[in-house]
Amino acid sequence: MDFKEAQKKSNAVNRKFMLARKMEWKPEVMLTDMAEEVGELANAILVDRGFKSKNRKRAEIIDSLCDIMFDIFMIADFYGVDLGREYGRVLKIMAERIDSGEFSDS
Repeated sequence: MDFKEAQKKSNAVNRKFMLARKMEWKPEVMLTDMAEEVGELANAILVDRGFKSKNRKRAEIIDSLCDIMFDIFMIADFYGVDLGREYGRVLKIMAERIDSGEFSDS
């Protein structure tokens, strides 16, 4: 699935969610939700890497990553950002900066 299709499908799920909950999620709520999901991902990774002893399934890493993507798609949709186009452009800029030595220690 490409970014545009994922964003479209995420938006459809979000509309259903908002109808069921009778509330609209604004960007600041989406960002707060994403911060929570990043915390859950961090915890799942710490467990996976042996820094925490709680038994968690690998699926929680996958679920957390996908929940974060969902929030990113919703924020991008709110601001009219075409992630398929913009992400590729940003990756190209990052590669150029790396190639130019911007991030090297020397």
